[in-house]
Amino acid sequence: MTRVFLDANILIAASVQDGPARELMALAEQHSNVTLLTNEYGLDEAERFVQRFRSEAHADFLERREQVRACADPTDQTKMLVIAYLPRGVRLPRKDLPIMAGAVSIGADWLVTRDREDFGPLYGKTVLGVEVVRSGTARARLEQSAKRNS
Repeated sequence: MTRVFLDANILIAASVQDGPARELMALAEQHSNVTLLTNEYGLDEAERFVQRFRSEAHADFLERREQVRACADPTDQTKMLVIAYLPRGVRLPRKDLPIMAGAVSIGADWLVTRDREDFGPLYGKTVLGVEVVRSGTARARLEQSAKRNS
C-alpha cells in the first residue's frame, strides 16, 4: 500500500486546472493499493483558498475532497521532531510544518507538493520516512506501477 499525503496546493491545483495534480488524483483512484491522505489543516487551507479566489471551482474541490482520507493534525511534538530531522540548512516556514509533520505522523510514503519555494530543497529527499516529491513525479511513479502490474 502506497500512502500519498497531499499538500493543500495539490488539492487546489486538481480542483482548478488540468495537469499533473488532477492526473495524479485520477490515477490514484484507479489503484487499489494507493491511499490519498491529508490532514484537517491541509483541507481547511485548500478550501479557504478555493472559496476566496476560485469560488467557481468549489464544487469540484468538494468532489476531490471525497477522494482523500482526512487525518488528524499533527502534535506539537511531531512538528518539533520534523524540525530536528530536516537536512542541515533546510528550514520550513511555520505554515508548512503541519503539512510535513502530518505526513510523518501518519506514516506516508510520499508528501506531494507544488510548493517549490518552501519544499524545493526537500524534493527527492526523505524526512523521517517520508519522501517529498512533486505531483509530476508521483504521477509518473503511479503510471510506471500501472504498466508493471498490467
